[in-house]
Amino acid sequence: CWAAFETIAAIAIWISWYPWELRNVYTGSGLKCCYCCLPFLHVRTFVPPIGLLLLVIVSLEPLGEVSFEDDIATTVHLTGAIMMLGGHGIFELVTLSCSKVVQMCRRERILRWIFCGGCLVNGFTFMFLGQLMENVWMCCPDERRVPTQDDIDFAQKSGHPGMAVLAMIARENHDRLLVNSASGTYLLAKYVCFWCEVLAGFNMIAGLLTIWWYCTERHLSLFDELPGDYDDDSWSGRDDEEKTLVSSDDDLSD
Repeated sequence: CWAAFETIAAIAIWISWYPWELRNVYTGSGLKCCYCCLPFLHVRTFVPPIGLLLLVIVSLEPLGEVSFEDDIATTVHLTGAIMMLGGHGIFELVTLSCSKVVQMCRRERILRWIFCGGCLVNGFTFMFLGQLMENVWMCCPDERRVPTQDDIDFAQKSGHPGMAVLAMIARENHDRLLVNSASGTYLLAKYVCFWCEVLAGFNMIAGLLTIWWYCTERHLSLFDELPGDYDDDSWSGRDDEEKTLVSSDDDLSD
């Protein structure tokens, strides 16, 4: 269910083309990425939603329980997180600090600076702690191993036949199961890492909502009818077949 909502959000952000349509985000054609010919607006339009799609579609395996294929999936998943959270934060940073074309009021600029900083700081902390837990030993990480016959007998004697069956299947396939959860410094790092990722996402959402709330295009009034007049000249320019079709449509509507 959550993956469905995230997929819808990614598609909605992608097809909205808001960097091209809103004055408080539009930076003009003069701003380029890394001083190359790639326009900044193109990158901001495509990178965050693509990153969100990668984050949703490619799942992340627990540390210590990964194969070579899982390592690739984990790399793709984290790349998506960097593209989504880091991309949004960096693009907002460039927009707020470098663009001379973007139009916004003082209150909006302050709020967007706060949410931009929160997204970048929490996103960096999330990535840093994730790499720290993977490469530096802390006390005490999750313990995973292939179940033994003693583990299976203990699960059966404890009144958990379903767990015993899972343990037998894992033993048959040489899969490692969680036998002891994390504690101490490692558990604290897991909590901080999780909440930093959540806060980075909330700051990104708050930044997007701030852009929507303060954009002047939100208050535009549209015409009740599509532009263009169907006068006598335009009617006389049609041939007899077109007039017959239009008249038949009018009769059906009546």
